[in-house]
Amino acid sequence: GFNGSDSQIYVNMSYRQDPEIRKWLQKVEFRRALALGIDRGQLNEAFWLGLGVISTSMPSKEIPESPGEEYRLRWATLDVKQANALLDSIGLTKKDREGFRLRTDNGERLRFQIDVAQTLTPTWPQQAEMIIQQWKAIGIYADTKLFERGLFYTRIRNDDHQLTIFSNNGSE
Repeated sequence: GFNGSDSQIYVNMSYRQDPEIRKWLQKVEFRRALALGIDRGQLNEAFWLGLGVISTSMPSKEIPESPGEEYRLRWATLDVKQANALLDSIGLTKKDREGFRLRTDNGERLRFQIDVAQTLTPTWPQQAEMIIQQWKAIGIYADTKLFERGLFYTRIRNDDHQLTIFSNNGSE
């Protein structure tokens, strides 16, 4: 579609409940590592039967605000080696026995949550689960939680979410 994405991960850089989580969500290198840890080809085959277009969430080239085709795949290709290097470069070098990265403030496992709304797109929870499985290769632990749509939006308005999965509707 013109909007550039039927499904994408949104990062809440204003998250306040946990300073350690906020620190990482605000770092561009961390966000890029998360993006590089996603196998969009696998998601495309599983959820769009291979008919989707792997891309960033940039708008279609027909939209005047489109930044150009060189941005189409920027940080949107699976590169586990580069993702791990980025995470190491920002200080997330310590891991637990299972290979998950540790918090820098207390040495416990660094944990993230992807919030998903109950909507007309019934596969978002499964998409989140697939991404969570893919992030294991870069040592990122996450889980997902399904919320009733009203509560989901309340959490977003209050900056109570860390990550969400939703469409890019209306951005065009």
